[in-house]
Amino acid sequence: MSEEEKILKEDVRTIRTKRDLANALEELLQEKNFDEIAIKDITDAALISKNTFYNNFNDKVELLNMVFERYREELMEKVKPILDSYKHGIRHRLFRGLVKVIVHFFYCCSLPIQKMVQNDESKSIYWAMTLFIQSTIREAFNEREEMVNSKLENNISSLFYSGAVTSLIYFGFRDGMDVKEEEIVKNIIRLTKPVIH
Repeated sequence: MSEEEKILKEDVRTIRTKRDLANALEELLQEKNFDEIAIKDITDAALISKNTFYNNFNDKVELLNMVFERYREELMEKVKPILDSYKHGIRHRLFRGLVKVIVHFFYCCSLPIQKMVQNDESKSIYWAMTLFIQSTIREAFNEREEMVNSKLENNISSLFYSGAVTSLIYFGFRDGMDVKEEEIVKNIIRLTKPVIH
């Protein structure tokens, strides 16, 4: 076997290992709170050794970020038509569509987001959601640079908007508020409207 074939085989094995660990964590999240899940629980469910886990991830938070990241492509597929329909000069409508799709994701995702948030003592779920939303918004803003205030970098804008979106969803779920999807979208738009004009 050539060196290139060994590397390719190893890469395939690494991809499969990470996938199996992510699948195991997703399954465990259906039953347990993230903070209660031990690395041993994840490795036992994935039938993978603890050493192999640590060869691929520093900790379970890094694995959690990967779990969220697996959904980003699916989310961007829903964002793309909104970006493609953009007409110059109507940034507000474009931003509203983006917020609507992101909020909808958290209401309909197969991850038990509401349950995960309600028991998030370590705030790991909050930060994973924030990073996920931030990377999604940054990608959308990079696609349509004219969408945001030209005086601000897209990284700054994506930090601001991801904070607003994450906080309203997270604290609404955590505090058990029965906030409808449309209300969260409306509130985010109201709160950020002066900034995107």
